[in-house]
Amino acid sequence: MNIGFVHATQVCQHLESDPPALERCLKALADSQKGQLALQKGASRKALNHLLRAEADFDAIPAATFLLGIVRADIAAAYANLEQWPNAARYSREAIEIARDDKAFAQTEANAHMTLANALGSLGDLEAARTEYDKAESIYKTLKGVEPQLHALQHNRRLLLEPTRSVAKPWWKFWEK
Repeated sequence: MNIGFVHATQVCQHLESDPPALERCLKALADSQKGQLALQKGASRKALNHLLRAEADFDAIPAATFLLGIVRADIAAAYANLEQWPNAARYSREAIEIARDDKAFAQTEANAHMTLANALGSLGDLEAARTEYDKAESIYKTLKGVEPQLHALQHNRRLLLEPTRSVAKPWWKFWEK
């Protein structure tokens, strides 16, 4: 069962005595789910609309801290998809700060490290990107069922950190090697 779903159920049970907070949490969960579905479909701008609303609601509910971390990791991914690297880096860092406090959210933390690595690499900080890829990989290796994420990490690391050195020569300079 998805740890986010289990945690969301626990948060909702905790809020049963506070109907306005429970309603806000349920609204945030719905927005979060819509945002995740939009992300999966490649609709990053639409995802951001839902995820930013969910973030505002979760941020107002102290019991929903880890759900806030999950949403911030998703926001980081949406910004990365839109190549808004500074925002992707910011939200990744915020997600990492929340998720690292509970090993049940290790995959969220690893995902955020990978997004942060992609952002830092795209911003030109290759050494910091390498460090973040290593952190993500070490976390992924402790988890089951994350082979697609490990494959994506290795692919992204290769693209960012091992650029090809060949440069196309102008056809009129055939004598250059």
